[in-house]
Amino acid sequence: MNKDLHIDNEITLTKNLTFSEFATSGLYNNQTYGDNRFFWLNKLCPINNSEHLFKIGLCFRDRLLKRVELFCIDENIKDEEQRYQIHQKIVDQLLEQIDLQRAAITNTYDERGKYNSIIINYD
Repeated sequence: MNKDLHIDNEITLTKNLTFSEFATSGLYNNQTYGDNRFFWLNKLCPINNSEHLFKIGLCFRDRLLKRVELFCIDENIKDEEQRYQIHQKIVDQLLEQIDLQRAAITNTYDERGKYNSIIINYD
């Protein structure tokens, strides 16, 4: 079992990931940083060598990773219901594969934005 969540073999996401560690990865694109900041990665990436590519957002608070947002990008997805079904399979796989280290993972629908994403919240 793989205990960690890896992005594109460049960075490992854990609740102890610091902004400084993220900033030294090839995924940071020099955005300015405040105490509470959300970053979309500068490219689509696989997670844990998955067949899917994801748009990935990271939220840091007090310079520690607090939230990850995953949005599966696949040209064969026709609507948000289909994306929800794919996301649920991915959530189920992640729950089997990784140790979330006191994190909650959910497959959610954003009413305001009208899109579905996978959210990992670290406590």
